[in-house]
Amino acid sequence: MWGVRVGCPGAPPEKYIKDGCGIHNSRFSLVRGETDWQLFDLKNDPSQTNDIAAQQPDVVKKLSVVYDRWWTDVQPNLVNEGAYKTAPQVNPFKEEYWKQSGGGPKPETHPEKSY
Repeated sequence: MWGVRVGCPGAPPEKYIKDGCGIHNSRFSLVRGETDWQLFDLKNDPSQTNDIAAQQPDVVKKLSVVYDRWWTDVQPNLVNEGAYKTAPQVNPFKEEYWKQSGGGPKPETHPEKSY
C-alpha cells in the first residue's frame, strides 16, 4: 500500500515536487526536504526523527521512483491550483447564512481570517 501526501496548499504545482511532499508504505516514509529526500523507518522510529536515507539508498530509490511516477500521472489533473487567487475573501455560503440568521463574525473585526 502506497500513500502520497503533498504539502504547500496554495503554492504553485512546481513547488509540490520540491518541498514538503512524501510517500510512505507500511514500513518507510520518504519525505523530500529542502535539498534531498529523507527516509524514516516507521516501525523503529515512528516519530520520524532519524533520517536513514544514507543507510538505505535502495529503499530511497524504490520509493522515489513510485513518487515520480505518481507525480507524472497527477500533472494533467492540476487544473484548479490557482483557484485560491480568485476566490472571494468571505465564503459566500457563510455570508448568506449570516445575513439570514442576523449573526456571524464581521470581517472587519478579523481581517486576517477568511470567512
